[in-house]
Amino acid sequence: MAACSAPAPAADGRDTPPVVVTGAFVYTPITAAQAAGYLVLHNRASVPDTVQSVEVDWANHASIHQTSETDGMVRMSHLERLVVGARDSVVLEPGGIHLMFMDLSRLPVAGDTVELTLQLARGGRILVAAAVRPYGQ
Repeated sequence: MAACSAPAPAADGRDTPPVVVTGAFVYTPITAAQAAGYLVLHNRASVPDTVQSVEVDWANHASIHQTSETDGMVRMSHLERLVVGARDSVVLEPGGIHLMFMDLSRLPVAGDTVELTLQLARGGRILVAAAVRPYGQ
């Protein structure tokens, strides 16, 4: 599911990435304007790491957003970075923190797999394969 360019040694001597990604998926976009992606980041290291950017080759812009509700109004705001605490996990899910892909150059289709690249401050680049699901599934 994910690979990292700067692995940290595991207790058993094998190289394992300090941050791994599970459950990655993207909803089939309704229009070419935008799509949303979700995943879980697991930091196995004893120090925090930070997702600094997201890259894809099928959209002109990719970023991290957070949905919040204040006084009955739902708002989405851009996050410059996303910290994953030491030996902690961060869930990107609908209605919360998520990935946004804007100005799509091609429309992912349900059943496909798309690639995302996460740039971490300490852990390098992580290539993620995300399943494309029908919207709302």
